[in-house]
Amino acid sequence: MVSTLNEITSNRFKDLTEELRGIVDDEKTGGIACLLYHKGDVIYRKAFGWLDRLNEERMDLDTIHRIYSMTKPILCAALLILYDDGRFDLDDPVSKFLPEFKKMEILVSYDEETDTIETIKSSKQITIKDLLMHTSGISYGSWPKIMIDQYYARKFEVDTSIPVYPMLEKQRNLEPLVDFCKTLSKLPLAFNPGDHYWYGFNHDILGFLIEKLSGKSLDEYLKERIFNKLGMLDTDFYVHEKNKNKLSKVYTKNEENELIELDGSVSDSFYEKPRFLSGGGGLVSTLAPLLRFQYVQYLIHPLKQENLDFFYQAYFQEGLQCFPS
Repeated sequence: MVSTLNEITSNRFKDLTEELRGIVDDEKTGGIACLLYHKGDVIYRKAFGWLDRLNEERMDLDTIHRIYSMTKPILCAALLILYDDGRFDLDDPVSKFLPEFKKMEILVSYDEETDTIETIKSSKQITIKDLLMHTSGISYGSWPKIMIDQYYARKFEVDTSIPVYPMLEKQRNLEPLVDFCKTLSKLPLAFNPGDHYWYGFNHDILGFLIEKLSGKSLDEYLKERIFNKLGMLDTDFYVHEKNKNKLSKVYTKNEENELIELDGSVSDSFYEKPRFLSGGGGLVSTLAPLLRFQYVQYLIHPLKQENLDFFYQAYFQEGLQCFPS
């Protein structure tokens, strides 16, 4: 664990404090929490702005945040435990465990007016490594100008007029993982697995893979193997009843460049357990437990060094281009 929580108040952090405070004062965002760790010490920890601006509740270091894609490294650590136990190889096709992904098609053209597509058969299967590296060809449906995302957005009934936000709004209400993966497996890929990089629902599929390999629901497995062992008691796929007043509100800018509070699913749906346990972006947590996870996760399951080396090396692939390139 962190050896001390001694906060060093030094002029070297004066500029950082002023910068972060300025971002809030200029209403570029509603609030910021920042924690820096160096050689066994937390050397900076401050919070700025609002947990709830309307009710004048200040953000602090115990504020609960929607951590979105910081869910992914936690999911990877959970998967790495199963890898270290010899449950799978990185080059295994995911269809070995999730057969619905065995026969995939690649999108060639899409006519939005008629909602018709042209596809070709994929020449390669999606591997577990592809899912970890976002090289599977699966997308998120978040970018309106990209053909594959236009099609995904139509199938998930997401507004395509603006990027990213509509899918975040929809995500909490997607199907349970078992049904979601069946739906996703029927959609075409953007490219042959391994050919390009493109951000998508890959870690959500890995979440279902963890369920298959462990025999437990994703939230149960994470609690048992990671959260309980690291004291991450406020980390979950929703905010527990006793902590509802600790979840930060969500703020953005409107067309007049005014800071406003967002409502709807992206804000309100975190107060109850969702159907869709998103391994790609569904967790909430506070700052200190996230730090604890980043630096002492190796204590929860001592991993074989050769497996760690192989796992990390698998992420480096020269010449890999983002799609579309």
